[in-house]
Amino acid sequence: MGFPCILLLMKKIIIIVLFINCSFLWGEFSPSESWKIIKSEYFDILFDERLEADAVSIANKLDSSYEVLSKTMGHSIERYTIILPSEMIDSNGYVEGLRPLSVFYPVPPTSAFAGTLDWYDLLSTHETRHMVQFSDIRDSFLQKVLQFTFGGNAAAAYAFIIK
Repeated sequence: MGFPCILLLMKKIIIIVLFINCSFLWGEFSPSESWKIIKSEYFDILFDERLEADAVSIANKLDSSYEVLSKTMGHSIERYTIILPSEMIDSNGYVEGLRPLSVFYPVPPTSAFAGTLDWYDLLSTHETRHMVQFSDIRDSFLQKVLQFTFGGNAAAAYAFIIK
């Protein structure tokens, strides 16, 4: 394998690495969405204006869920930002482990998984529990050491395994 072949191989590797790194720069949400914000007592809800009634309902449910869970779990959280996009097809939501951010997908499940519960009640309670768990972990000394030493993925793995 000569020098030109090595250069060609390195060039291909660099292009692939750059492509992979740049692929994360694409936005997840459509630019056609017109965003608004509601600031509740504990949360900031960012939503498409088409979902304003849903956002108000979620803000109320989140505040009441948080008040109960923070008492029963013995930990308070920092102010979270909740994103409520309108153009999603999944019935889900998630909470980021390393920063106070959560995304709620507004589409109720079509299966019998959720039973007769209101989708936003179920989603708000479930995701608020994760918010309190992750906030508790982020405040721990070991979590801060892991994040500083090994980066965010190690800290997230610790959060997932321990809590």
